[in-house]
Amino acid sequence: MKPFLDVSVEFLSKDKDYRERKFYLNGSKGYSRGYSPHFRVIGDSEFLGIEFIEGPDRFIGLGEMVNAKVELMYYPDVSYEKLIKGQRFEILEGATVVGRGYVLSAVKL
Repeated sequence: MKPFLDVSVEFLSKDKDYRERKFYLNGSKGYSRGYSPHFRVIGDSEFLGIEFIEGPDRFIGLGEMVNAKVELMYYPDVSYEKLIKGQRFEILEGATVVGRGYVLSAVKL
């Protein structure tokens, strides 16, 4: 298992630039993997690949804040040192910001 972080995340409400959808963090029938967007530290340009490995076992409503666990997908080839406790980040699908959150705990190896 790769290192992971505990995070608190919120997915953005629908607006003119964002499609309405539901988020399911833990994978779904037919998929063994969880949701795998990127995190980007606020004020930084680097995209950090993550995968949700634990979270509520239900669809997450837009605007709802939930706690989850994410795996650092490209560690050790990519540095995740910016994701320290309390750090705020955006959640991206491609170049689209779909959510935001913050780190609850330091990297767990």
